[in-house]
Amino acid sequence: MENKKKINVGYIVAKLITSIMIGFSYFLDSMLVFNNEPTRLFWGHTNHEEVYFIDPTLKSFILLFIVSVFSYLIITILGKIGEKIKEKFWVENPNKKNDYTFIFIFLALFVMWLPYILTFFPGGYDCNSAYVIREALGLEKITNHYPVFYTFIMWAFLSFSNLITGANQFGYTLLSILQVVFMISMISYFIYWWYKKGVNKWIVIVLTLCFGLFKLYPIYALTVWKETPFSLLVILLTFNILDIVLSKGEKLKDNKFIALYILTILLISFLRNNGMYIVIPTTICIYFVYRKYKKFILLTLITMLIPVIIQIPIFNALNINSEYEEKIGVPLQQISYVLTYEGNITDEQMEYLDSIVSIKRVKAYYNPFNVDYVKFDCKLNVENIENNKLQFYKTWLELFVQNPEMYIKAYLLNITGFWNINRLYNWDLKDYANPVINPADYDCFNIRQQDLIYRATGRSIEQYLYKFNGEQQISTAIFIFLTLISLTYIFKTKKYRFLLIYLPTLLTLGTLLIATPIAFGLRYVYPVVIFVPISFLIPFLKIEEKNEENQIKE
Repeated sequence: MENKKKINVGYIVAKLITSIMIGFSYFLDSMLVFNNEPTRLFWGHTNHEEVYFIDPTLKSFILLFIVSVFSYLIITILGKIGEKIKEKFWVENPNKKNDYTFIFIFLALFVMWLPYILTFFPGGYDCNSAYVIREALGLEKITNHYPVFYTFIMWAFLSFSNLITGANQFGYTLLSILQVVFMISMISYFIYWWYKKGVNKWIVIVLTLCFGLFKLYPIYALTVWKETPFSLLVILLTFNILDIVLSKGEKLKDNKFIALYILTILLISFLRNNGMYIVIPTTICIYFVYRKYKKFILLTLITMLIPVIIQIPIFNALNINSEYEEKIGVPLQQISYVLTYEGNITDEQMEYLDSIVSIKRVKAYYNPFNVDYVKFDCKLNVENIENNKLQFYKTWLELFVQNPEMYIKAYLLNITGFWNINRLYNWDLKDYANPVINPADYDCFNIRQQDLIYRATGRSIEQYLYKFNGEQQISTAIFIFLTLISLTYIFKTKKYRFLLIYLPTLLTLGTLLIATPIAFGLRYVYPVVIFVPISFLIPFLKIEEKNEENQIKE
């Protein structure tokens, strides 16, 4: 009797969900109205009269259907192409010996990034980094709004610089150079990891070219902010999980590996305030899959308590924790939307809201893309909210029941940059990437930037590398949807433990969607940008051996 090929229901469902999500991106975009510049999005100085949702039309539903079907077909076709070429991904005998491939990859990336390094020497920063510098120099009170650990790193370099030279320039330059070296080294390791597993040399070349030529990699390397090392460490955690899965958990017996894992999750936890909300769920999921490795569970459990204890009770006692309004950005935007559009609100609710914010100012200042205007321009009484959190969340939930559609619209506007494929963030780029230093900061910090190519040749290539008008940007949503597309192929191959590998990146995105302060901010989800080229290779991996080297063949 002829065997019938079983239908892969999981793969079909994964493709359907992803394609419908892409369809909804276009569907929702078709209902967005922009009265300033229709092709561009601004998170600054945009009010509710300039951007808003209208009701869907028949055209919107047709667009949803067409894009969903087309996306499904494209995902399916790519899956079939991958199935046909998968044998060419691997070589017969992977190279186990020590060689110079890592050095070659490092040098290739360095050469491709050199125009950026010379043009923006020693590197730039955004206004958030400038505030960290101010805290490090003692010009501002230290708070954990900008993680204390990163402020300490900045303080250490600037203090060393002042001790040696009496100025900040040397320390800042050294920190920037080390960040560039760190990023090139980490990306070289990510590529070299695949080479050691036996991937075809052409894949190694393509990955190297991808990371070397795509501008968002060198630009982030030269932007001195916490997001660059944080993102690299999130991807390092991803590779740690890759090693765990491919070894069928045997890596969890290795003391050196456990030490690396512990160091990685500690650094992630202290480099960004959402870090522990990434590493704790990820590690707990590993526990469930690999329950028998008691030493790993015990050591990492103790480790994860460290940032929790330090960042909550200790920082609270020292009064350096982040302002409470930073934790309620999404609820504030939703409440402000209901107030602005005069939704269904009872007199009792209005009385409470009037006690925590100037309702009149909310209607004047509410910005669909940026909660800062409510926090700073609407006389927000944070102390009242923090002292009576139960009342705040009770009112927030009541308003949701009374105005569900308004809440949904407010939320979708607040995360526009992370679902909208068509629109580009187009304001001052500080939340996209910033390899330059504002000359106005020179006198403040005595840190200067030089275009070494211009100094040597009299010509600058800065306009070809980086523009302030946003022409070189790309929608954040594209990176997110590419990651989701690659995830569908895990269901195609039925290697469900590989889902663990996606956790750090997806949790980074998830924590942002829960508490995003602005509608656009690629830097918040930059791990996704690094992960995308790697994610499409993961489904091709195959677990064959249970030894330390884990040779991979497909």
